[in-house]
Amino acid sequence: MAIIANYIIDETGEVTLVLHAKLTSLPTPDNASPELVSSTANPDQSLKDIEARIQVSAKHLRLASPVFDRQLTGSFNEAQNLQRTGKVDITVEGWDLEALLILLRIIHGRNHRVPHFVPLSLCARIAVLVDYYACQEAMQVHLRLWKSHLETQIPTGYNATETLEWIWVSYFFDMSRVFDQVTLLAIRHGDEHMESTEFPVKASIMEAINTHREKSIDNVLNLIARWRDGLRQGLFGCTFECRCDDLGALEQSLFTANLYNPPTTPFTGWSFDSLFTHVKTFLKPSSRCNLLSYLNHDKCDAIPKIVQEVETLSSEMQGLDLTTFK
Repeated sequence: MAIIANYIIDETGEVTLVLHAKLTSLPTPDNASPELVSSTANPDQSLKDIEARIQVSAKHLRLASPVFDRQLTGSFNEAQNLQRTGKVDITVEGWDLEALLILLRIIHGRNHRVPHFVPLSLCARIAVLVDYYACQEAMQVHLRLWKSHLETQIPTGYNATETLEWIWVSYFFDMSRVFDQVTLLAIRHGDEHMESTEFPVKASIMEAINTHREKSIDNVLNLIARWRDGLRQGLFGCTFECRCDDLGALEQSLFTANLYNPPTTPFTGWSFDSLFTHVKTFLKPSSRCNLLSYLNHDKCDAIPKIVQEVETLSSEMQGLDLTTFK
């Protein structure tokens, strides 16, 4: 049986929003049933079935959100029940409880219970609600405050979950510099096909990230293959001995890096950055070239030149331009 947690945003409110969720912990509710007290006093990491019932004002919901306005005044069953009985329950599924409570408290002017700053993950989940309910105007003061705080927290390291949150938040808040940086992190460091199921990131953004990621990896593999094939075919290296040394060293390095048989699209388990890291560890053999001869040595020393070309690819990589997706 689900644990019922009651939250009173407006004690005279006619609407009860009902959210079912599985949580390990929950925000402090306004009721104190023995079962709920026991659950919150002895938290553990097991999932609990929660039925959160949030009492709110129909007027505040309608003023803040055109979505709620249509639901409470149109031909929907909720609107008819409200008109007939003066009260109505509305089931809202899939939302984060903490984010929903913050949004509803702001809509109702209960700002004393709203945090001045929220962490990235919570901000991302609130932004999902603001986007869905189209209540940007009612939320604009807090959104502006949270945005200014986030702009000082731009990430430099890669974490798949956090990077996706940043992509969504930077798009939602129209932070072009942050969007460029975090999409570049995803392109450089992503090691699998990136998808967004929790956040409403445009499909075109995810497609662009995945395409750029795969292209960047493909570019590295192609230039390695060009040197590898050129050495095999005698197109590179000034002498037979030179080619044998370079090709042998390259083959050994590829085998050590598990690249002897190159990966294929979508390059699961590989990122541009991990590939670049391997390339930089390729061992260069001692040169067998006669530098005093009149032979062309531009195509000798394969491994240093491969590293140099990958460094050039790395320096030319860019994130996505936010304006392209607006």
